Amino acid sequence: PAGLLAHAPALELLAVTSYSAAANGEAFAQATNRLFGAGCRATYASLVLGFSSAVPSPARVSWPRLTKLSIFTAVESAVVLGLLAKCPALFELALSGVDMARWAAGAVSQLLATPPAEATASTSVHKIYFGDVFSSAGGETTEFLKYLLVAVPSMGELAFSAKHFEELFWFVKAQAPRFPNMLKIKYDVLC
Repeated sequence: PAGLLAHAPALELLAVTSYSAAANGEAFAQATNRLFGAGCRATYASLVLGFSSAVPSPARVSWPRLTKLSIFTAVESAVVLGLLAKCPALFELALSGVDMARWAAGAVSQLLATPPAEATASTSVHKIYFGDVFSSAGGETTEFLKYLLVAVPSMGELAFSAKHFEELFWFVKAQAPRFPNMLKIKYDVLC
C-alpha cells in the first residue's frame, strides 16, 4: 500500500535486486515507482536489475530518489539515456553493456554542436562503471562513452574496458578546451 511508505522510518539504505524478468512490467514499474519515488525516505536507494531482468521503459518509471542503478543485462542506449532523465538523484550507474543496434550514427557530433547547457542528460551522476559483457559493437560502444562524457558534466569517475582507452584518450584531449570537466574525471581502465 502506498500509505505504508509514508509511515515508515527513514532508512540509511534501501536496496532492491531483481533477477527475473517481470511477468507484468507495469506492476514492476509501479512498485519501483513507489519504492524510489518522492515518498522514499532512504538516504541511499539502490536498484539492481540482474541478468534476466526486464529493464522498464523510461516512460513508465519515476525514480527521483534512486541514487544507484546497476543493470546487468543488455539495455538499449536510448533506454539508458531515458533513465538518466528519470533519476535526478542518481549518483552511480553500473552497466554490463549497451545494445547499440539503434544508436544513431553521428550522435556525438550532433551533441557537440549543441550548447553545453542543452546537451546535458544528467547533472547528478558522479560515477559510471561500464563493462562490455553485453555490448553489441565495440566502436559504437566507444561512441556511447564519448556521448556520456559530454552529456554528464557531473561525472567524476568513469570505469571502462581497455579496448576503449586510446580513442577516449584522444577524444578527451580534443574536447578538454570546451569541456574542462573531462580533465577532472578519474578514468579507471578495466583489464
